[in-house]
Amino acid sequence: WQWCCGAAAVSVAVVLQGPPAMRNLATSVLTASIGLCIRSYAEYCEWHLDVYNRVNYSYDPWVFNVSSTCTALQCSTYLWRSIDDAGAEALAKALQQTPRLEELTLAYNGIGAKGADALSAVLPRLPKLRVLHLGSNGLGDAGARALAAGLRHAPELEELNLFWNGIGTTGVAALAKALGHMPRLKRLNLAWNSIGNAGASALAEGFRGTPLLEELSVAWGDIGGDGAVALASATAVLPALRRFRVNSNDIGDAGAAALADAIASVEAARPEIAPPIVSEGVPSRLLREMRRLSRERPATISARRWHDEQIVTQDTSCQLQSVDALTCQTTQCAALVLSSTNYSLGRDTQQTLGVPRAGGEGGSSTCSLVLDSVNEVAATLERLGFAVAKVIDGTGEEMRVAAELFFKQLPPGGVGFVYFNGLLLRSSGGTGGSLLVPLQFATDPVEAHREALDVAWLLHLFEAHRNTTGIIVLDGVQQRASKLDHQETAVEEATLPQGTLLAVAATPLEGKESTERDATRDAATHHICGDNTFLQHLLLQLEVPSIHIEEIFKRTRRKVAAATSGRQIPWESSALIADFVPNPCGNAIRSPQ
Repeated sequence: WQWCCGAAAVSVAVVLQGPPAMRNLATSVLTASIGLCIRSYAEYCEWHLDVYNRVNYSYDPWVFNVSSTCTALQCSTYLWRSIDDAGAEALAKALQQTPRLEELTLAYNGIGAKGADALSAVLPRLPKLRVLHLGSNGLGDAGARALAAGLRHAPELEELNLFWNGIGTTGVAALAKALGHMPRLKRLNLAWNSIGNAGASALAEGFRGTPLLEELSVAWGDIGGDGAVALASATAVLPALRRFRVNSNDIGDAGAAALADAIASVEAARPEIAPPIVSEGVPSRLLREMRRLSRERPATISARRWHDEQIVTQDTSCQLQSVDALTCQTTQCAALVLSSTNYSLGRDTQQTLGVPRAGGEGGSSTCSLVLDSVNEVAATLERLGFAVAKVIDGTGEEMRVAAELFFKQLPPGGVGFVYFNGLLLRSSGGTGGSLLVPLQFATDPVEAHREALDVAWLLHLFEAHRNTTGIIVLDGVQQRASKLDHQETAVEEATLPQGTLLAVAATPLEGKESTERDATRDAATHHICGDNTFLQHLLLQLEVPSIHIEEIFKRTRRKVAAATSGRQIPWESSALIADFVPNPCGNAIRSPQ
């Protein structure tokens, strides 16, 4: 191609300034060079415009002749003029006779919805298509929806480039549904489109069907914090991810933290020699910190779980107790994991709760072991088939946003699992319900209700989802807010909506002779130092095959009571209707290497 262009340039110079005897020869060379340039640039595709009539700066009609042996075709705007809808329709007609085509590049043209519809119709006739590049056209939502229908018949597609096409939320949602039909997809570019939070959430769900995806670009996509959190949750199903572009989006602090944590978690699960994920749009300092935490985390419970002979030997018959039992293989399961591992409390608050100060007057207590436990919860639930979203050390607003997004994505008839690790309060103000305390809070009951997450609100959201099974697990320190009746406990049994279960770890007590203040201080100290007796036994029982969720909590209570000599008695209140089995037949558990 370069030789042809060089010959054409020399010929132009001779025609313009050379001797008259050479001009005729130079004209012939110029014509031949232009023809060879077009053929070589089209990568072995024999195509040309049979009819070339210039009418109002358009070609009418478009005619393409494409060889049936063509394997790659590139028609971009710098080849004479851009292809419009009529040109795309003519090209689609010609491509019906090219079953060997592997690459189709039509970037920087003027293809709209009609042209996309024509190209979509021909995709089933291109069984070997690996690359489809339609960047910088004018597909819009209508064109994206039309193209998505054809992409369902492109199982060999490895690269899809649709950047700068004016695609909105509905178009992205249609494309996301088609992702499940492209299991070999490795590169996806949707930059410079109005993806939005809803589109990002749809993509996160669609990525379950693209386990080989290596490169993803959603830059300049109008994505906010909610969308970033959704994309972060999807990285767990993208083990091959190498490059992730989310720059020039307003993802906020919560979105950036979620993405950094997700990227670090994916990298931690890979061999040490594997290169890091190249990410654009995630603060590098935050990402480095998350990577450091991932490297420094000690061996998790799951790494030791296989040495527990009791778990390995029991319940291996693989017989479900009910043929109608719900599992994550028969319905959609989603989990929301919340925790506060770093408490920033004032001196008065610390004295009220009896929480020891770390770092002197600073009043900050960090619980790295709790962070390890929370990540282990997420990993276990993912192995069991749950789509997991995490909020670590989030504010009250961030926790509420994450909960709203969680329930928005939870389908009717699905199973929702909410786990919280942190401080639990019960206030006589506001609704009088149990409160999940975020990173920073006030001891005033009215302020606490405004900042914390109310368990009653979570139960109400589960009740609004008909035929949904909801499970809430509260694990951490129970304490009353100030100015409350000292006879009240942090969490009380309540009337639950149909189809829900509330489980509470309960605070371990020192003994009958201990004062309430000492018991509270001991509970807080144990929590901050990572006393996760309840969580360890719960995770062990979750991996026992073929038992129902209520039996799991009963076994957990028995184990915790024995381990603490009766000082800690977890309890649960259940209004479940369906039988939910988290680990049917042990299919979700992987054998140790």
